[in-house]
Amino acid sequence: MEVGAGAHPGRQLLGLGTDIGGMAICYRADYYEEAGLPSDREEVSELWETWEDFVEVGEEFAESDVDAAFVDTTTEFSNAIMRQSGDVMFFDEDGELIIEESESVDYAWDIAGQMIEKDLTAQLEMWSDDWTAAIQAGTFATMPCPSWMLGQIEENAGEDSEGLWDVAEVPGGGGNWGGSWLAVPAQTDHPEEAAELARFLTGPEGQLGAWELRNNLPSSPEVLQSDEVRGHTNGYFRDAPVGEIYAEGALELEPVFFGLNHFPVQQRTNTEALLSWEQGQATRGEAWDQAVAEAERIAG
Repeated sequence: MEVGAGAHPGRQLLGLGTDIGGMAICYRADYYEEAGLPSDREEVSELWETWEDFVEVGEEFAESDVDAAFVDTTTEFSNAIMRQSGDVMFFDEDGELIIEESESVDYAWDIAGQMIEKDLTAQLEMWSDDWTAAIQAGTFATMPCPSWMLGQIEENAGEDSEGLWDVAEVPGGGGNWGGSWLAVPAQTDHPEEAAELARFLTGPEGQLGAWELRNNLPSSPEVLQSDEVRGHTNGYFRDAPVGEIYAEGALELEPVFFGLNHFPVQQRTNTEALLSWEQGQATRGEAWDQAVAEAERIAG
């Protein structure tokens, strides 16, 4: 993979992929039943072929008597939507900032805005203590769910919530959040041993072991199509066929371009500016102006 496209021509960092995040939607099946919505994962998946459908389901949930928000926050939904685009996001392939012209950013903010304006969120900051406590308390019913998030939910929700959560397909088709690579630095004293370890951990046996132990979804298309992955279920999530769900979504994923400063721009725009709108600290216009200004500052 090229590092800093447009900024450091000719400089490359090569890494071997170990895992990807994949994408699904985790939801509280008991809350969906209480709201009068389908709770069966296949029926739930059919409810939201598109993100517009997803918002409509949220409106129906919000109109029910369930004492919970539909989603935790918009910030990671918007990230999930952008990463489905199969295109560019904050930067083009020459490294130029295009946040104001980006169709994927515009669409993600539009869907997030609909959720905010229809009061569908718990207004939580992801990874905060309040967010962790909200999972345990059952404050919200739905969240974006890469494969590794299964472990986060199980850990935070605890034994009392086993069988309450389930896993459905993500709207829009495919998606990814997360992933890891291994590389051997030139400074190592043991390059051959390090390379051999990297080959093992990124090979079929190593990827399958990580999947079964920690829900780290294999990055190899060959391993994703194996019986070991496809037949994997998760008892905490009502025996959801998580292997099939995540593998199918991952194989549908189209590559997207990040750019050198993607992650700091994402932090300042989606995680901070968008959240300020969601939490009522800014209007939509003020949040967007903040996002553009921060993106321009970071891009230099």
